[in-house]
Amino acid sequence: KFLCSEFVTKRIIKMGEHFRATRNYNSLCAVFSALNSAPIHRLKLCWQRVPERNRMAFDRWSQLFSRDFNHRNLRQLLRRAGGNPCIPHIGLFLQDLVFIDEGNRGKQQLSNFKNTEMLNFKKCVRIADRIKNLQLFQKHKYADTMKQNRRLQKVLLREFQKLKDVTEDHIWDMSTEIKKQDAKDNNKGLFGH
Repeated sequence: KFLCSEFVTKRIIKMGEHFRATRNYNSLCAVFSALNSAPIHRLKLCWQRVPERNRMAFDRWSQLFSRDFNHRNLRQLLRRAGGNPCIPHIGLFLQDLVFIDEGNRGKQQLSNFKNTEMLNFKKCVRIADRIKNLQLFQKHKYADTMKQNRRLQKVLLREFQKLKDVTEDHIWDMSTEIKKQDAKDNNKGLFGH
């Protein structure tokens, strides 16, 4: 029997809210992406039973991770992180590095040097600037109040190990079974009438 209920979805959203509160945007993006994936997002009856405040939190994440204007909302949030501990969404930095690398030639002709091809120094500076920006986040560590819970880590690692061989097709099949069960339960009514 598959377990998909508003309780599970609510717990996962609560976990995401913890990531948001601790400014762990990389993990928050992983939670958001998982809940927004087709096998989960299509479970409309399950989502309808999720409390409104949890759905509102999920909607706020949608705005945060919006791709509009080159991820403007997330970039602004990271700029405002200032001297606070923060784990940025690494995909944003990797995207920037790929765009800088692919969008600029490695060498350029310089008229001051008789059109000799030389290293594109501006490209190197832009790459170095993005790497330096990422390194700034490494300077601000979380306080000792964020102690590691070793027991919880062991449980999570054990659960992740169980799921290592699960494929996207398997997840889709589970989603289909859950959707059928939800429809069946919905037709019976809340109390089985």
